[in-house]
Amino acid sequence: MNLPPKPPLVVRRLTAHGRGAVAVLRVTATTLADAAPLQSHFQSAGGRDPNTAEVGSILYGFWGAEDVVLTRCEDLVWEVCCHGGDAAVSRIADDLGGVTQPESTATSVDECLQSQLLKCRTLRTAKFLLAQQQGAISEFIARVNGDETFSELRPTLERFLSWQTFAQHLTEPWRVAVVGQPNAGKSSLLNAVVGYERSIVFDQPGTTRDRVEAEVIFDGWPFQFVDTAGVRNEARDEIEAVGVAAARVSILDSEACLLVVDSSHGWTADDAALFAAIPSTHARAIVWNKVDLAADHQPPVGVGPVIQTSAVTRSGLDELLNWLTETIIPDVPAVSEPLPISASMIEAVEHALKTQNLEELRRTISQ
Repeated sequence: MNLPPKPPLVVRRLTAHGRGAVAVLRVTATTLADAAPLQSHFQSAGGRDPNTAEVGSILYGFWGAEDVVLTRCEDLVWEVCCHGGDAAVSRIADDLGGVTQPESTATSVDECLQSQLLKCRTLRTAKFLLAQQQGAISEFIARVNGDETFSELRPTLERFLSWQTFAQHLTEPWRVAVVGQPNAGKSSLLNAVVGYERSIVFDQPGTTRDRVEAEVIFDGWPFQFVDTAGVRNEARDEIEAVGVAAARVSILDSEACLLVVDSSHGWTADDAALFAAIPSTHARAIVWNKVDLAADHQPPVGVGPVIQTSAVTRSGLDELLNWLTETIIPDVPAVSEPLPISASMIEAVEHALKTQNLEELRRTISQ
């Protein structure tokens, strides 16, 4: 499959359109020779050449009568900061003479990405969104607008949509429901994972009557643990019954579910029934808890993955968190991979895969 050739010079506006104090244009060249317009139109106040300046250099100078600041971001990528008026931006873009990305597309994508960046909880997730802003989405749009046929583009479109869940959780934590019978040690285990007493811990069945949520960052990924009421066949009062119902809802709302079992009591029929009630589409594991207590019981065999833990000694916690990461996020894309961040773009690609109407897709994503 032959990919469309990259344009020699691409100019993309990073800031919102309309009047403003400052505008930023990103200039991406295919080769250094293609960046010759920068040399001819930018006059550095210090006499420095923008095409030979070190990566990371910030140059002050002039674009005709316009004061500008030019940054060399990468070997073939520069950013030009100028007056925010559309006239100044258009003049610089025209002087560069490269392919200018449609304004409305750049604006909608950038606004969406800026909004998503504010919701990022970790540096690792923010890097993926920054890569989208710095060209990954633009390159995806350019490829769709190239000369490939629909059948040639189909794998690219399907791969783009395959990252929807991953992209969603760049700004929303992965939800992990912690369930089990009363007094199995769910709250103590969660406190040990989180590092502080976020849940109520009391040696009496049925103490946790409602959901208690806490966020944990592990390996750069955000997780939200939901400590739920102990689930047993017959609740002792109405308040506990409401907590049990909330626990069942939490299971359905989660991406992963940990069934905490008191190892000193052993595996019971109620544990087996509760584990079977967890949807098979969920990542699920048996947490064989309280292994610091002497007991003759052995964990079940052939039911599911078993992780032995102790909230007191903190043994098994690293294994538990590693299992969560590897199971919930088995595949991580390259940072430069285009990701389905925009709902409108997701809808357009899904529609194109159903109708095989490539021209409509091109019109939609270029509006």
